Amino acid sequence: MELLEKATLVSLRYDELDELYELDPATNAIGRRISEHQLRYFLKRESLFRSRVSEERYLCFLEYFPHLFGRVQNQHVASYLEISPGTISRALSGSSSKQKYPEAKKTDSSPGKKQE
Repeated sequence: MELLEKATLVSLRYDELDELYELDPATNAIGRRISEHQLRYFLKRESLFRSRVSEERYLCFLEYFPHLFGRVQNQHVASYLEISPGTISRALSGSSSKQKYPEAKKTDSSPGKKQE
C-alpha cells in the first residue's frame, strides 16, 4: 500500500475487530457505516469499467471524483482505471473535458508541488 498524502493508517486483524465490536457496540454501527461506504465506492468503481472505452472511463472518473484534481498524478489515475497515461492526455485535450473540468490539466503535477 502506498499513501500519496500524509495519513494515519490503522490496521486490525478480523479477530481484533470482532473483539472491539463486543467491547463497544457503538463501534459495530461505525463498522457497518464504513462497510456501506466501501460497497458504494466499489459499485461506483465497477460502473467505470462496465461497457466503457478508455476515454469514457476517464471522463466518468472526473465526474465521480472531482475532488482528486491536483492531488493525484495522471499515472496513478491511469493505473486505477487500467488505461494508458496517453489516453488521459487525449481525453484532457478533448473540448468536452476542458469545458467541464478546466483545472484538470493540474493532475500532471506531483501532490504538494506548486502550480505555475
